[in-house]
Amino acid sequence: MSLSRQPPPRGLRWRSSTSFIITTISMAMFTDLFLYGLIVPTLPFILSNRLHIPSDDTQKSISLLLSFYGGASVLISLPAGYIADLLPSRQPSFLSGLSAMFISTALLWIGQSWKALVIARIFQGFSAAVVWSVGLAMILDTVGNSRLAVVLNGIFGFICAGELIAPVAGGIIYDYLGEGWVFGTGFMLLTLDLILRIFVVEKGVMKRNGWDVSSLPRDDISPDETAPLISSSNVSNSFAKSYSENELSEWKLPKEVRPWQMRVPIFYLASTTPRLLTSLALCFTHAMTLAIFDATIPIQSLTLFSFNSRSAGLLFIPLLLPYLLLSPVAGLLVNRYGSKLLASLGLVLLATPLLFFGMVHTAIPGQENYVLEVTKFSVILVACGVGLAAIGSQSLVDASIVIEYYEKANPDWFPNGGPYAQLYAMNSMIFSLGLTVGPVVAGYLNVKFGYAIMNLSLAGWCVLMSLLCAYFLGGKLQVLIGTLNLKK
Repeated sequence: MSLSRQPPPRGLRWRSSTSFIITTISMAMFTDLFLYGLIVPTLPFILSNRLHIPSDDTQKSISLLLSFYGGASVLISLPAGYIADLLPSRQPSFLSGLSAMFISTALLWIGQSWKALVIARIFQGFSAAVVWSVGLAMILDTVGNSRLAVVLNGIFGFICAGELIAPVAGGIIYDYLGEGWVFGTGFMLLTLDLILRIFVVEKGVMKRNGWDVSSLPRDDISPDETAPLISSSNVSNSFAKSYSENELSEWKLPKEVRPWQMRVPIFYLASTTPRLLTSLALCFTHAMTLAIFDATIPIQSLTLFSFNSRSAGLLFIPLLLPYLLLSPVAGLLVNRYGSKLLASLGLVLLATPLLFFGMVHTAIPGQENYVLEVTKFSVILVACGVGLAAIGSQSLVDASIVIEYYEKANPDWFPNGGPYAQLYAMNSMIFSLGLTVGPVVAGYLNVKFGYAIMNLSLAGWCVLMSLLCAYFLGGKLQVLIGTLNLKK
């Protein structure tokens, strides 16, 4: 006696369409970043007004709260990706992340103790880990590796808008409407996110249930998005159109590799591949820098210029607007020249303006130099935003290329495809580690040595990473000379 198949749900045609799945995942990532940044400009005032924390301890408290968020994400990312791979559907994991975000937002709203805020940030970190590791895996399941790079470039602009809008919106809403409306905005966004996540039907679930695939529309992705991830037109001329034995020989795994080492292959590949390690280090640097800005800009605006929450939120615009506008341009440059050049130059572009934060001085509203000092601070942030745009997506793109090479060179080890879900989980973990370390380092250096020394230290780290990227990442190193084409 055979079991009858489950009937298809209503609206399967649009619920399983590529465009709806990508929209749902984009919305989930947007919501995660939006809610992360929504309270950044309001945290100093929440800690002061609600918890009555002394102003001298505010920087330390903010850094700790941001670190709890990142620490939870570090611990959860890989288990979340591993469990999601074991389940027949990724939707339960995806919904569990949203549940954690609801709990986090509620605790941040009604919590009256330090412990409640810490628990809230831990739940928020759990949600972020699930959204990014499971969400990126769902994108891969939906569009395949050959379309992955173009799809990611397409949605990152929308996701970055969450980073841009959230601090500004949080500061303005808090200043004009109060704390309750800040979190009310978050709950409205979460409700919309919940509706989308409930309605989405994964491609794999549809096929496993035997629902009629032929009756569904073709994926509405333009022909340009079907180009291979690694091709001469899509990445750089340093990548060949086809894979020869000679090209793939350096990516073949040694015979000494044992099956137990490949049970979770991303660990072995990351520990033995300098290019992949450098990509992950670049991801860490990007996250650490963002976290340092999140932890210090509200405090510095209050200390230097006596800003309120609205003005502190608006101060994020000079940083994030160039990041949002120039990220697509950076993607085009990576497609043309590879990751090496842009990542190396971008880190130098980021390091340079960091040296000038020490030239900004305290100014009281109404003083003659007040506008000048605020302008100086804003211009420096604009320059930092340009550097952030240049390094934003290089780590994920270059790491995906490495996994692609390993997959093609070792079909016996990867008969079902490369460990991309594990890569995205590790990328999420490293990004979260950067979010954890950044506020701790920023808080310590800022309190101990001052804001200028803190930025000088970050600039030194960026220069070091620039050298590593120039040596290890893939792509062209010398575009102007055009004679050296390094391949790693």
